[in-house]
Amino acid sequence: MNSRIVVFGSINADLVFPLEKLPTKGETVLGINYSFHPGGKGANQAVAASRAGAEVTFIGCLGKDAFAEELLNSLVQSNVDVSQINRVNSPSGCAAIGVDPGGANQIMVAAGANLHVMASKVPDNLLTPTTIVVLQMEVPAKENWSLIKRAKASGSKVILNLAPAGAVPLETLSLIDFLIVNELEVLILARDLGLKKSNP
Repeated sequence: MNSRIVVFGSINADLVFPLEKLPTKGETVLGINYSFHPGGKGANQAVAASRAGAEVTFIGCLGKDAFAEELLNSLVQSNVDVSQINRVNSPSGCAAIGVDPGGANQIMVAAGANLHVMASKVPDNLLTPTTIVVLQMEVPAKENWSLIKRAKASGSKVILNLAPAGAVPLETLSLIDFLIVNELEVLILARDLGLKKSNP
């Protein structure tokens, strides 16, 4: 039986502003244009997995705004199952990204509807021994921990991308099959666990 990937996470509208220079505190910088891109770590994971040939169901939340339709369509066009996306009375998640000619950036993110993502909305029939559950940290952490516990009890594999970095309860850490971290994220995790940095 083929595995199904269930991605539990965020979906954002990314508004990218090319600027001659990034603003300093209190400064207004005028740009010429901006571009819209579907984003959010969860949605990006879902699209990447689907394009790699996997069957993917995305679990998340959108608002009832114009961004929501664009974001939903971006997943549908990538053959991601969107039947478990919930609509809530909050704006869809949005990121404003200023980028200078050298590629340096400033990013502001409003979580919006992503704060309403709940583990209880994940149907039991999606959590099976052939399911791979993929999570990140752009939705409420307690909902991640709740879903991880349910997923492992159902025999599912669990992958957590610890971005943005944050503390993970030790009992939850033991349930994760694959933990994805960069150098900074692993140092933050080690600090939160009370481990000390040492040279290799």
